[in-house]
Amino acid sequence: MRRAIYGRFERLIDPFRAHDESMPPAGVIAFVWRYVRQVWPVFAALLAIGFVSTVAEVLVFRYIAQVIDILTHTKPAALWARHSGDFIVMAVVLGAVWPVSSLLHSLILRQALTNNTPTLVRWQGHRHVIRQSMAFFTNDYAGRVASKIVDTASAVRSTLVTLCDTFLYVLIYVSSALYLFITADWRLVLPLLLWMAVYGAACVVFVPRLSKAAHMAS
Repeated sequence: MRRAIYGRFERLIDPFRAHDESMPPAGVIAFVWRYVRQVWPVFAALLAIGFVSTVAEVLVFRYIAQVIDILTHTKPAALWARHSGDFIVMAVVLGAVWPVSSLLHSLILRQALTNNTPTLVRWQGHRHVIRQSMAFFTNDYAGRVASKIVDTASAVRSTLVTLCDTFLYVLIYVSSALYLFITADWRLVLPLLLWMAVYGAACVVFVPRLSKAAHMAS
């Protein structure tokens, strides 16, 4: 049964599908998008299910505070009569929505995306390279060309996974933290905003330098 489930997710992406055989774009964003658009349904499903899983995880902190408030202000005899609906919602979210969405997210990420996307990139890169002229191969080492194809596939996979994780963390965790801090005391937001400003400034300063260094080393 486990093999059947894994196989179903592994077949969501066909790495040997028919594809655009034109020259890959030179820009990083356009280059990555060339492969993302080929697997966009799986990538979109990953984002959607990851969103649900992350929201459910964030709700754990809210439910902890809610349970403490309920137990503090409600007598044991009236506990179920007054808050049975709240407990049922918590049980559904924490007992069903969170584990199921986390499992689906892991299956799509591990079995479909991270397994097949590098193979797709390598196959299409290989198909592009073998159509080149003899002059192309006399001007570079065969091992260097092969290494570039392998490294590019791993880089595209890492980019997709990082973008997905970053999107979810920024959208859900930061937004939730801001909301929780504001509802508790607006002054608690100030350290978070300061950290976000410092982090953003560091990215603006160092990311272009790292990009330039990586380009020079390639």
